[in-house]
Amino acid sequence: MNNTNKVLIGLIVIMASVLIVFLVLIFKEKTKQPITPNQQQVSNPNQQQVSKEKKYPSDLQGKVYLSLKNKKTGIVGVYFFDLDKNSLEEVESSSECTIIGGEVKNDKMLVSSNCDSENPDVYQIYSDNIKNGGVPITNTPSKFKKEAVWSNDGSKIAFMTNLDNENFSTDFSTKEWMIVVSDLSGNEKLSFNGVLHPFFSPDNNITLASMNHGLVLFDIEKNMVKSIFDFGDKVSAATQIDLSDKKDLLAISNSITNEITIFKINSWDVFEMEEIAKIPVTNAYASWPKFAPNDDNYLIVEELLDNGDIELIAYDLKTKKRHLIFNLNDYEHGELWINDWK
Repeated sequence: MNNTNKVLIGLIVIMASVLIVFLVLIFKEKTKQPITPNQQQVSNPNQQQVSKEKKYPSDLQGKVYLSLKNKKTGIVGVYFFDLDKNSLEEVESSSECTIIGGEVKNDKMLVSSNCDSENPDVYQIYSDNIKNGGVPITNTPSKFKKEAVWSNDGSKIAFMTNLDNENFSTDFSTKEWMIVVSDLSGNEKLSFNGVLHPFFSPDNNITLASMNHGLVLFDIEKNMVKSIFDFGDKVSAATQIDLSDKKDLLAISNSITNEITIFKINSWDVFEMEEIAKIPVTNAYASWPKFAPNDDNYLIVEELLDNGDIELIAYDLKTKKRHLIFNLNDYEHGELWINDWK
């Protein structure tokens, strides 16, 4: 075989090899699986970032309503943390007055504000869009009204009001406060000095509150007060409490022992309750406990940590596991309330 034929054969072999490689590449490209919209969404880096930021369990749902004072602006307003969207959103605030939230019922929120100079701190009912305005309930000159709650039938409200219109401390000393129960026209049904944190019983006729180192019941119709539980010196006089939506669980945050105690209410007729759980709080001061809307899964609290951080925390009532919800370092601890969870 001469050299010309050898070169020709070599060229043919090279061309055939290139053609085979080219055909193989085309075949592989055609047999690739198409990317579906769902696959594109999973691979979206923004979606992955969102899922990584939300570290708490997926069954933590709903809106946690808060009253917050911004450290930079000094403005006190109402917010909610949307557990489904993992975001803090402002409901209402004003640079001219203080707005503090209360309980939410049937998409209506109880709010206290001192925006009306003639009748400061009038309680108002707001719908979902609080900025559309509201309907006044109370019409009294007291400057400081807080922690407004609905009766179960929506016919009455109860709230704390300050006995001294000039000065009050944020430690909620029982000597400085009273509880008022009124109808939606502002007609007072009951008032009693030296008590804090009101909640209605299932039949709407009894109000549960804390006083000194214990719990008291008010019979609204009979205008009677009865001490029902004494914690002694093991619980701070300024402790905070919460009653579950079903009215069968009670939570108490205890700053003396650094723990949250859960009680089961067995009877309201002859009041009876028993301790069912203690949740230790490590290196933090826990306040403003709020049960989840379905009562039996989680409790949310605000924690002031030893290092100065302020965090919104959820505790699993079954496992006692702690879950960080949101960092609240931009807001003042002393003027922070968890109003409700719906």
